[in-house]
Amino acid sequence: MTTLNETPSVRPAAYAGQSPAMWRYGGIGAILAIACILPFAVSGFLVGSVVGGIRSISGVFIGALFIEFTPNFADQISKAAPDAIFGIFLIALMYLMPKGAIGILDFTAVRLRRVAAAKRQN
Repeated sequence: MTTLNETPSVRPAAYAGQSPAMWRYGGIGAILAIACILPFAVSGFLVGSVVGGIRSISGVFIGALFIEFTPNFADQISKAAPDAIFGIFLIALMYLMPKGAIGILDFTAVRLRRVAAAKRQN
């Protein structure tokens, strides 16, 4: 006994029936737009995680601020190559803060606690 799902012509017929509706209501256009934007969105997520650090929620916000405001600042520095300036900022931050902004804040907090503990002992 053959069920409806096992019939080889059901899937192509279903896709053929959906295609005009998808095209009419923007489904195909939305899928194509997502496919075009996705690499840029993923790179933005990676840049945000590198800059802010992935160890805490506050690192996400710091990375989001970097992604939001650095391209505008880089555009003010150089109209010809703002992406290159953005890349230079990113490389500099990776060199100066290998654990992200939260990593440097954690390092500073540990240092301050050690200094405060040393002052209490003396």
